[in-house]
Amino acid sequence: MFLSGIDIAVPERRYTQKQCWEALQRADRPELNARVRSILQGILTHDNGIETRALALDSLDEGFDLDPDTLHRRFVTHAPRLASQAAAGALRDAALTPERIDAVVVSTCTGYLCPGLSSYVTESLGLRPDVIGLDLVGQGCGAALPNLRTADALVASSRAEHVLSICVEVCSAAFYLDNDLGVLVSACLFGDGAGAAVLSRDARADSLLIALYILALERVVTAGLPDDELRAMGQHITWEACQHLLSSFAASALVHHSHGKVGPAALQFFSEQGGISMRLVGGSGTLGRG
Repeated sequence: MFLSGIDIAVPERRYTQKQCWEALQRADRPELNARVRSILQGILTHDNGIETRALALDSLDEGFDLDPDTLHRRFVTHAPRLASQAAAGALRDAALTPERIDAVVVSTCTGYLCPGLSSYVTESLGLRPDVIGLDLVGQGCGAALPNLRTADALVASSRAEHVLSICVEVCSAAFYLDNDLGVLVSACLFGDGAGAAVLSRDARADSLLIALYILALERVVTAGLPDDELRAMGQHITWEACQHLLSSFAASALVHHSHGKVGPAALQFFSEQGGISMRLVGGSGTLGRG
C-alpha cells in the first residue's frame, strides 16, 4: 500500500493561548475553582510549544456553552466540512478524480453521527454510490493505526485500489472541565481539524510505502513498557527523539520487508524524518545505510 496524496483542513479562526486564558478568566463555570484555574493558568501562560489553536468557534466565550445540544450541533456543523475539505485536498494531491476512490475510512472520537461521517464525505465529494464506507469511532489519539490497517486490508484483499483515509476531530465539540489533570491538560492543548490521505495499491514515482511506516509506528506504540516507565519517559522524551526512534524502526522494516529494494522518495522521507543517512547503491535501488 502506497501513500499517493495527503492534505489537512482546519477552521478559519485561530486563537492564541493567551486569548484562551483570558476567556477562561471570564467564564462563569463553577467547576473552575482556584486549584483548577491555577493549573490552567500554568499551562496556558507558559511556553509549551503551542502558540495558537484552530477552533471551530466564532468566539472563545461560546466555547463554554457545554450543553449536549450545543456540543452536538458544533460537531454536526464542522466535522463533515473539515473531513471533506481534507479529503478533497488529498484527492488533488494524488491527481485522482472522486470516481477513482473505492473506499473511505473515517475515524473520530469527538462526536457521533448516524449515518456516519463516511456518508457525509461520500455525498460531499461525489464519490461513487458503491463506494465502501467505514466509520471507526472512539479510538482516541491512536486512531490513525486502525484506520490505516483497515485501508491496508481493503487494498490487500483487492476490494479497493484507492482508499480515502480520514481522521477528523472537533475537540471544541467534546470540551468539558473537571478536576482531573488529564482533562485539564487536554483542554489546553487540543484543537480542531482533519487530515486525509489517499492510499493506493500501486505506486507513483514519488509514493511512500506506507505499510512499512505503519509497522514502525506499531513498534513504537506497542513497545510494552510498564505504565510507570512510560510516564517517567514522558517527562524527558522530545519530539526529535521520537522521530529518530520511529525512523530507525522504519528503516529496519524497510530493509527487512523490501529485501533491500526501495524507491528514492521513501529513502528521502526516512532520511529527513530521523537524520538517518540512507542511499541508493550502484543506481540499482538497493538500500544502504550511510
